[in-house]
Amino acid sequence: NSVAWSPDSKLIVSGGNDKKVRVWDSKTGNAGPVLEGHTGSVKSVAWSPDGKLVLSGSDDKKVRVWNVQSGKAGPVLEGHTESVNSVAWSPDGSLVVSGGDDKTARMWDAKTGNAGPALEGHTGSVNNVAWSPDGKVVLSGSDDKTVRVWDSITGNAGPVLEGHTESV
Repeated sequence: NSVAWSPDSKLIVSGGNDKKVRVWDSKTGNAGPVLEGHTGSVKSVAWSPDGKLVLSGSDDKKVRVWNVQSGKAGPVLEGHTESVNSVAWSPDGSLVVSGGDDKTARMWDAKTGNAGPALEGHTGSVNNVAWSPDGKVVLSGSDDKTVRVWDSITGNAGPVLEGHTESV
C-alpha cells in the first residue's frame, strides 16, 4: 500500500495489507525489522527527516511511530474515527500530520503523542497530506475534489483550492 526511501537511501520501508511495516536494506534486499502492532492494513508510511523513525497510518484508525534501530513502537497517535490514509513528518521531525476517512487531517507531537489541532473542513475522505518545506503550512487532498491549505501552528484554514473533477 505504501513504500518510502530513508533520507540516506540505505533503507526502504513498506506497509501492507498484512498489517505489518517492514524495513529492507536497499542494496542487498535483506529484511530488517518487522514492525508489528497495527490491527488493520497499513495504508501509509513515512521516514522521519533524520532517518531514525518511521511513521505508519492504518485502517485501524491509528498512527504509530516506530524506532527503526530497536524495532520498538513509540507513541500511538489516536484520534481518527476511521481509516488513516496518509501520514507525513514536519521538516524538522517534531510534528506529524495524518489524514483519514473521517474527513479530517490531524497534527501530533511526534515525541509525546499529544494531539494538536484537528484540521476540519473537507466533506470527503482525506487521501493525502504534506508539509511545506518551511514547516509552516500543511496541505490536504480529499475525495471532495479539493486541496486545503492549513496553518500548521494554529490549525486555521487558508485557501481552498478547487478545480479537480475527481478525488485528490
